Amino acid sequence: MTRLPRLAVLPIAALLLGLAVGCSSNDADTSDGPAAAETLKIAVIPKGTTHEFWKSVHAGAQRAAEDLSTPERKIEIEWKGSQEESDTAGQIRVVQNFLTRGVDGIVLAPNDSGGLVDAVAGAAGEGVPVVIFDSALATDAADQGAETVSFVATDNFVGGRQAATRLVEAMEASSGEGKSAVILLRYKAGSESTEQREEGFLAELNENHPDVEILSADQYAGTTPESSLGAATQVLQRFEGEFKGRPAGIFAVCEPNADGVHRALKELSLTDTVSFVGFDPNETLVAGLRDGSVDGIVVQDPVGMGDRAVRTLVAHIDGEEVDARIDTGVSVATPENLDDPAIAALLDPPVAE
Repeated sequence: MTRLPRLAVLPIAALLLGLAVGCSSNDADTSDGPAAAETLKIAVIPKGTTHEFWKSVHAGAQRAAEDLSTPERKIEIEWKGSQEESDTAGQIRVVQNFLTRGVDGIVLAPNDSGGLVDAVAGAAGEGVPVVIFDSALATDAADQGAETVSFVATDNFVGGRQAATRLVEAMEASSGEGKSAVILLRYKAGSESTEQREEGFLAELNENHPDVEILSADQYAGTTPESSLGAATQVLQRFEGEFKGRPAGIFAVCEPNADGVHRALKELSLTDTVSFVGFDPNETLVAGLRDGSVDGIVVQDPVGMGDRAVRTLVAHIDGEEVDARIDTGVSVATPENLDDPAIAALLDPPVAE
């Protein structure tokens, strides 16, 4: 029998012993060490990222993720959206990029009710659940394969009605005689949430205040305070002669529009002549409530909306049944109630850092 040299046997034995020890050590780490926490990745896609409203939605989404995270599972929010709410193509790209990267679910505020249907259908086709918030998809979206888990939002039609009621109250308290005259400044075609506000406003006037003359209801202001300032200035100058001697008012259906209208009223020295109600607050508009240049702000609960949307999606992923429609509430802030705790909290909601 051939024998290996003595010096050759020792390295081979050492190698075998090392392999045995190595395997034994890894087995111990696997069985005795802590298991890695699961991560649930939730994409949250707002209409845009500029306005204060979306920053508060982001804060609510983060709050839900923190509350729902456990040592065994971390909920991770991936927040991304187009800068401008008019950028529908950009929002579609955001959805598609998230699907390519791989997420466990999507929370989406479509900036165009019809434009995002195919993107949502694509998510459904890949088995990625979608919760819609703030603004609904087109009514026939499900028929096109865009199945969704739930719709979490303000009842914007009711909000529009409340805006009309408050504007009529403000006009009745103002000086002037004769039939009241109002202007509705629209936002953007295809934005379902603001379209509901516009329709609710007009429905309330037509059904319960037929004596109010609607001077203009077809003017679109665009998606920025700057475009709204220009549109509001134009329409106010056009009808300024109609305002003289009688109660007059204007309604702006979202924060950027209201910001532009407020600036136009000040620049044209019409704050004492024209009653004004907006939708969604910012620092300037809340200051307007205090100085009397703003008569009302319809307020939503953006933090609650972001929170409920994320919680609803996680519950669905966990196999729980969720409501198809979740109403997050709407109120009206006025100079008289702006310091009430519940209203004050909605006028100055937290924002994501």
